[in-house]
Amino acid sequence: MKLLLLPLVIMLSACSVSDGLASIDDKELRRQHYVCQHSVNQTVAEIQVCKNVHRECEKRAASGNYVC
Repeated sequence: MKLLLLPLVIMLSACSVSDGLASIDDKELRRQHYVCQHSVNQTVAEIQVCKNVHRECEKRAASGNYVC
């Protein structure tokens, strides 16, 4: 499972700090959210990534975009 999250962590770390997850399209955010929902035994970094993904899902839902 950690091998599946490794590309996620790398991709998210490549995002610019100012854009964060806002620059990720809906399909990719939905995929990342799904991976986070089904992962177990996450590292501290993976937990933080998943918290950020969840936060972005909530932010988009608040603006009417229920992607996750």
